[in-house]
Amino acid sequence: MLRDGSDVLEGDIQFAATLFPEVASFFIVDQAREQASALHIALTQQRQTEANSLFILGERKNEWRMAKTKMTVDEFEVQPLSDSEIDRLLDYLARENALDKLSELDRDFQFAIVKEKHQKQLLVAMREATEGIGFDAIIQNEYRGIEDQSKEGTHTPQELYLLVSCFYQQGLLARDQILADI
Repeated sequence: MLRDGSDVLEGDIQFAATLFPEVASFFIVDQAREQASALHIALTQQRQTEANSLFILGERKNEWRMAKTKMTVDEFEVQPLSDSEIDRLLDYLARENALDKLSELDRDFQFAIVKEKHQKQLLVAMREATEGIGFDAIIQNEYRGIEDQSKEGTHTPQELYLLVSCFYQQGLLARDQILADI
């Protein structure tokens, strides 16, 4: 497990894979685009060993497609949760005392909140549901956290984020070519 802002180091992967040689090692990396080159090297090194490893990489589809990597990967989209998955998720959150704002509600309301929000990104939906903050507040926080690295005469990253958010709220996806044209 890495702390936020830490980089994947090939040597750490190699060492971790040797800790339990009798079982497979699982490496789960979120925001994988930022670590794509190190992951590619680590994966190449792991293929040359006897260790059995599985790399699960998480990234938004458009971000991953921008990664300049030669890795061959199988892509899977996170689908909306089924009713039984929602029940299991709520059970797990309750066991871990992680329901936060949802803990004040009865189970039917908890279920309804997750069901209503689950069409969104799962993590956004869970953050909305457990912290009691809305999607708009999450968007505003992310918007304010974007650093301005624009060049003179170009749109700022905040303006582009705002544009993509507006498209998304209307159920549309802003393709990279549209943003490039803008």
